[in-house]
Amino acid sequence: SLASFGGGLVMFTIRSLSGVVLVLTLAWSVPIACAEDNGLTPQVDPYIALFGGITLPSKTDGKVNNAGMNLTVLDQDFGSSKSLGGKVGVWFPGLRRSTGLDFGVELDVTNYQPDVKAGRFQANGTLNGIPIIGTASRSSNMDVNATIVATNLLLRLPLYVSAEFPQGRLYPYLGGGPGVQKSSFGSDGKSDYDLALQAVAGMHVFLAKRVSLFAEYKFTHSTQTFGFTSSTGATQDERYTFNVSHVVGGLAVHFGN
Repeated sequence: SLASFGGGLVMFTIRSLSGVVLVLTLAWSVPIACAEDNGLTPQVDPYIALFGGITLPSKTDGKVNNAGMNLTVLDQDFGSSKSLGGKVGVWFPGLRRSTGLDFGVELDVTNYQPDVKAGRFQANGTLNGIPIIGTASRSSNMDVNATIVATNLLLRLPLYVSAEFPQGRLYPYLGGGPGVQKSSFGSDGKSDYDLALQAVAGMHVFLAKRVSLFAEYKFTHSTQTFGFTSSTGATQDERYTFNVSHVVGGLAVHFGN
């Protein structure tokens, strides 16, 4: 059920956040002694952030399997949607003196709805062992709700560093990492927690010493299989690959000195 899906995802997210909070607590308690040419000693920079924007999913082939049919539906189309989420992380300036860069790690939680669009699509496969080529149709859109929980490893370039802005007045950054995606497909389709990958790039601009606005592009990838059971007990699996571009903006609060 959607209730059990939501409960499981909440518990997973809580465990992940607990781990990151522990890392932030340890990091915050141990300042990094890194002398800069300008005499500043930057500290670790923990932060939390919220973001929102839009998604642009790519078309994909859908795999449909049941007792007598193995079908590939070509160029299945997904709809764009809002992309909402939050993140918690920390930057470490230990590399700044030698490279000019800071290393970071964050936990990123993103929710989006790549609904499967209605239409007619080319399809091929087998029916009771006999090859078939034709079209498959979907009379209405199918609601999909997906949530990714991922860990990103990051690099940033602090620019215009000063006593007022020890993390830089602005910084571009990039990175990525692994995670899991959990999704629902209509009212009945259920997925497992499947591997997800994402890559991110963006820019933070500080409004004040501890508050920044940011814009970010994120690409996420995951392949998931949804299991369906009809009222007669018949089962069917549908497998989709989600390649999604997210364009988002948000607000971050920093806790470093």
